[in-house]
Amino acid sequence: MGGFNYENMRKWWLWFIKLPRERRVVLTIIIIMALGVYIYFHYGRFQALKVENREMKRDLQKAMEEVASLRSRNAELHRENLHYKELLDPIRQKAEQLYPGLETDAALAKLAKDVNTVRKLATRDVYRPLSSELREHIVTDLRAFRSGYSK
Repeated sequence: MGGFNYENMRKWWLWFIKLPRERRVVLTIIIIMALGVYIYFHYGRFQALKVENREMKRDLQKAMEEVASLRSRNAELHRENLHYKELLDPIRQKAEQLYPGLETDAALAKLAKDVNTVRKLATRDVYRPLSSELREHIVTDLRAFRSGYSK
């Protein structure tokens, strides 16, 4: 284990030399082929395939994480959709009750239009002059108030 053993190598070389020439050629070809196969698989395309396999596994893991995230988001959106359906259901029922001849979407659109119309009418500033009786009453009360506090 300490180093290279020249005696052992010499023993194998002498054994190899003593073989008949045909066997030496066959053994040399086998050794060269085995060495070639080892080098090819260790340093050649096999190594590139290992790297590609690692990259594909990493990409697969990312894709699986993304799928899990999308499934979670899908479940969240489904719950939110159910919540909005619960909120919209009484409005839909009221629209269908008010406009029975229309389809649901048309009834909702008409109800929304009517609600906007009511909102505009309720918030519109309209000048309405005071009636003459109310105006005289307010003026009289203000004069009495002023005369009571002026002295």
